[in-house]
Amino acid sequence: MSDERLLPATTGTPADQVVHPLVGAGTHRAVRRGRPRPGAGSVRHPVVRSGACATHRGGVAVRPRKTEDVLDATRLWRAAAPEVELTVVVPFYNPGAALRRTVDRLVASLRAEGVGFEVIAVSDGCTDGSEHTLDGAGPEVRVVVNQVNQGKGAALHAGFARARGSWVGFVDADGDIDPAHLVEYVRLARASRPAAVYADKRHAASSSAASSLRKLISIVYSTLVTMLFCLGIRDTQTGCKIFRRDVLAAVLPKLRELRFAFDLEFFVAAKAAGFHDLVGAPVRLEARLAGSTVTARAIMRMVRATFVIFGRRHLNGQYAPHGSQPVTTRLRELAAGLSAVPTRIAVDNAAELVAGRPLVKVA
Repeated sequence: MSDERLLPATTGTPADQVVHPLVGAGTHRAVRRGRPRPGAGSVRHPVVRSGACATHRGGVAVRPRKTEDVLDATRLWRAAAPEVELTVVVPFYNPGAALRRTVDRLVASLRAEGVGFEVIAVSDGCTDGSEHTLDGAGPEVRVVVNQVNQGKGAALHAGFARARGSWVGFVDADGDIDPAHLVEYVRLARASRPAAVYADKRHAASSSAASSLRKLISIVYSTLVTMLFCLGIRDTQTGCKIFRRDVLAAVLPKLRELRFAFDLEFFVAAKAAGFHDLVGAPVRLEARLAGSTVTARAIMRMVRATFVIFGRRHLNGQYAPHGSQPVTTRLRELAAGLSAVPTRIAVDNAAELVAGRPLVKVA
């Protein structure tokens, strides 16, 4: 298992703070020092500036990269690694022991199927040390640690940017979804190569042990999504999906949501980009092993984000294919065109209309 640690740009780390090699598991030591000069010594320590991320591999700090490099979706356009058919990102926030159970089950299921795979577990600013439970999880497992909690979407962005597989997916770490479903989804993907295969809890073969309140919230939200977007997708939010690599490369740069609305935004952007072969598959939802991160505040934030996505889709053309114009641009052009029409209209227009001649006659 390898380990990467990211300091987000929003931390505002001073320009002269030097990050030294990690001291012990999951820790680092920073001292204040002047900027190192090239060639001044055998080791050049990276300087962490605001707008940069510090990355550590194998316990040794390496040169920080800009945030847009760390979350650079354009790397998905590179050819997939021949030995990796599937990359699975596992975002997590304080899941406790459920994380190791989920990853162990995922690794065992994919090994048994003979799938070439990698697992990228991304800590979204955990405070319970959950990432350390993955020590010894296997050579296929990598850990990325976001030092600040930013949301599920941010964790997925960080994981997807490092994916090497032909198919790239994710599964929630909380224990309510059996990661073995990904084996079934890979089989579906191999058969018809759709743009995506996603868990659909409304599928006739699905089952759910979720609470009545959680089911009610899900139904209300899916109804809202249907009314606003008409996606033809009954369940956007269940946390188990796989995407074709080229589809994710085309769509991910357009996505802005960093929290739970990431899933919805992906489907909206994919449909707008012309990817319609999105396949729903059965899923079995168990009782949640870790505490839920879906609070009343998270629900309100999700609803607000949904309307923001609606605005991006229908008003400013955020997800429109290259070369097309957003509605606001077209409306401005229409208004400009109307303003150029002469306002003095001949009185006999009405009579000419009755006679079947043109409506507008300029005086």
